[in-house]
Amino acid sequence: MRVTKQNIVSLWYENKLNMRKILYTLVFVVLSIFLEAQPYTIEIEYIHNGKKIALKDNFEIILEINDSTQKTIIKPKITQNTFSIPNLCGAFQAGVFFKYKKTVIDLGYEMFLYDQNYKWKIVFNRKPYYDDKCKNIMEENLSQASEEYLKILKRTKAIVYVDHYPLEGGEETSMATTIPNVRQYFKENRRLLNKLLK
Repeated sequence: MRVTKQNIVSLWYENKLNMRKILYTLVFVVLSIFLEAQPYTIEIEYIHNGKKIALKDNFEIILEINDSTQKTIIKPKITQNTFSIPNLCGAFQAGVFFKYKKTVIDLGYEMFLYDQNYKWKIVFNRKPYYDDKCKNIMEENLSQASEEYLKILKRTKAIVYVDHYPLEGGEETSMATTIPNVRQYFKENRRLLNKLLK
């Protein structure tokens, strides 16, 4: 190949295009890694007897994941009352416990979708502190209850409910538990958690 001014300019231009392609590819790869590395989170708010508790990261979330071969316990790190949803290749179901000081609340089984950020509002209210939601839960349960369950509901001393708020889109969902014996409820939850962590 004969070296001419036109050949040099042409080579320089091709190298510049190749460098630009490499640079764009590199930027795309870095952005993909960065975006993939951003975990989805769940922010926790706790209300006890009508008062919002300043958690200050002084609580635990314990996840129990069972599949056909093993049981896995995950205690996510809490930062600014928020924890990262484990990325287990999409959706998974886990038993969830919320522990604040001596209070242990079994939140039941939750379906975790690795698709967006959430906020959970965990509420424990004894009877005199019922908010409108507690009253609605009781009214709804009373209207649909069998005679046996009606007796239990009438003995209800407290209600625990969890509101799940998707922060990027979707509808709020709730889960509620009526508690006829508060002391027994917390004692049983502590026993279940201790058994789980052994």
